[in-house]
Amino acid sequence: SILVQLNSFMARDQFLLNCAASLGIYNALTKYNLPKLSIKWPNDIMSVSKKLGGLLIENTLMQDEINHTIIGIGLNVNQLSFSKDLPLAVSMKQLINNHLDRDVLLNEIVESIQLQFDLIFQKKHKELWEAYDQRLFRKNAAHMFEDQQGEKFMGIIKGVSQQGLLIVENEEETLKTYNFKEITYL
Repeated sequence: SILVQLNSFMARDQFLLNCAASLGIYNALTKYNLPKLSIKWPNDIMSVSKKLGGLLIENTLMQDEINHTIIGIGLNVNQLSFSKDLPLAVSMKQLINNHLDRDVLLNEIVESIQLQFDLIFQKKHKELWEAYDQRLFRKNAAHMFEDQQGEKFMGIIKGVSQQGLLIVENEEETLKTYNFKEITYL
């Protein structure tokens, strides 16, 4: 876990923290030549349509500002096998056939996340949004989804709103936004 102190960061912009942390992990992993690396909204790291890991962010609020954030990271590094109930899990070692030094990797990830948070501190929010958007898993391709009501539909991910909502174009070419747990990838 990583603790980041924030100063006058508005709670309404909290999805930027997710963008920075996800991009930090993504950027650190690019040097390992993992195939088809992407970020699955809102916070999973994918390679060849399998889950390498993810993150969980916990914020501490003071009125309408975030005082600090804790970023918990789970990453499959050197595992060779996974439980049968995790059919989409994969490790870096499985993908590149090489044992990795976890301490070195951790330092690279922390440094990379810090660089992304520097963009937040420098108010380069548009740069973060664009980088996150460009790395979205399954963006601009048709895929099946299921909504909260259990309705299955074909949709195309178009991006993420500034509030962190997933923007999906449905079969009627209507754009709809979804919060976390309101839509599932099938």
